Amino acid sequence: MPRHVVSDYRNDVFISYSHIDNQPIDDGGSGWVDTFHELLQNFVDVHLGRRTTIWRDRRLTGADIFSDEIEQQLKASAVLVSIISPGYLQSDWCNRELFAFTRAAEDGRNLRIGNLQRVVKVLRLPAERSALPPVLDNVLGAQFYRLDPASGRARDLLLDPAVDAPKIFRARVDDVAQDLSRLLSAMAASSDAAATAAPPESAATVFLAWSTADLGEEREKLRRELEARRFRVVPAAAPPLEAGRLRDAVADALREAKVAIHLIGAHYGFVPEGDERSVVELQIDAAAAAVSPDGPARIFWLAPHEQVRDPRLDALVSRVQRQAPAGRPVDVLVNQSVETLKALVLDRLKPAPAQIEKAATPVGAGVYLICDPLDRESVTPLQDFLFDQSLEVRLPLFDGEADAIREEHYETLKECDGVLIFWGKGREGWLRTMLRDLNKVFGLGRSDAFKAASLYLTDLPDPSKESFRTRQVSIIKADAPRFDPAPLAPFVSQLARA
Repeated sequence: MPRHVVSDYRNDVFISYSHIDNQPIDDGGSGWVDTFHELLQNFVDVHLGRRTTIWRDRRLTGADIFSDEIEQQLKASAVLVSIISPGYLQSDWCNRELFAFTRAAEDGRNLRIGNLQRVVKVLRLPAERSALPPVLDNVLGAQFYRLDPASGRARDLLLDPAVDAPKIFRARVDDVAQDLSRLLSAMAASSDAAATAAPPESAATVFLAWSTADLGEEREKLRRELEARRFRVVPAAAPPLEAGRLRDAVADALREAKVAIHLIGAHYGFVPEGDERSVVELQIDAAAAAVSPDGPARIFWLAPHEQVRDPRLDALVSRVQRQAPAGRPVDVLVNQSVETLKALVLDRLKPAPAQIEKAATPVGAGVYLICDPLDRESVTPLQDFLFDQSLEVRLPLFDGEADAIREEHYETLKECDGVLIFWGKGREGWLRTMLRDLNKVFGLGRSDAFKAASLYLTDLPDPSKESFRTRQVSIIKADAPRFDPAPLAPFVSQLARA
């Protein structure tokens, strides 16, 4: 049984590199490329469940002429992995390898396999995009360095003194291996050179916005997980440097997207030529312009900013948060984990449930009457009044495990039409938590704005309550000694119209 995965090729992978990048790291030790190659071979074999052939020129110097042997090996390879470094960009040998591979692939009309490209970019060190050949500039690359936040210098992960750097290096190699395994499996699925690795036509398309470098790791992990679940993730290429081309690329990517995801970190991002907005802001504006009944649902994830956030992002973030309740579903996740983001994305990608025929007997709007356990008895007149107005009234769960109580609280917030917060004997800290939850629920699955949301103040006069101000909800002051339903009329009227 042949060791190669794709029957039309003798080599599964060809590694193109500058020999200067493989000088021994320690006296008598292995070089960078040796270490990368060994790990890549192991990881690809494990992911595919079989032995594979990964070929590279092992001669000690790149000074030899570009031989017929090298050209034949390139033509016989399914995938080219280019290890980008200053040495690679200056190597005539590496440029010839890239040209020979792409020319052979273009002759066979299969340089791209579905939405994937057979040239994989590995960034050992930063490279000026203007120095990259177009075929390498048009693909995102696995980054094997980190930028030191203190000095701004690039640190090679294999040489970085940071404690976790070697572990990160191995994880990055595994990322490349998984991409290669997926590409090779797709190419092997059919002997037809036009075989496609694209997801089925019925698979949903996800717009995963280009992010700044500080969130590159989060974006890459999310992309890989979505693709592993057979979603089509766009854009697949690196962002264009010219504003007009960038806007066109974003518009094309958004056209078929069901969900648009934006990751916002500490940096504003690069400003493309011909515009004053960064790539981050341009994508957000383009997604907002695409809002329509059939447009993508939008999700914004604001990374916990341990670093100081660029001041230009403040207005952008504020604008995003103001847009959250309107139009197509817009979720803003603040101080939430990446796992929460993943769960929400998958929820938004679920097929719409079949339309359920309405019951013959109409059910009134649902009201979540939130109160502190100390006010459980005090809300009874209010609860009775709302029920008499043909409203379905739910109170918080007071008994049980803390996790179950919290889960029920959020589920009710997601389902109800209106919210009425009763502030009586509870502390102001409790109230602030409840108000924050009204925002947080939009990041946990709620898509529509509340039809009515009010704060009901009792036990007046009270200095802290008298001075309390908020624009988040309307305020109802119940300063009469006995329950008076009159101040609740606007709240009930809003729900009746709903």
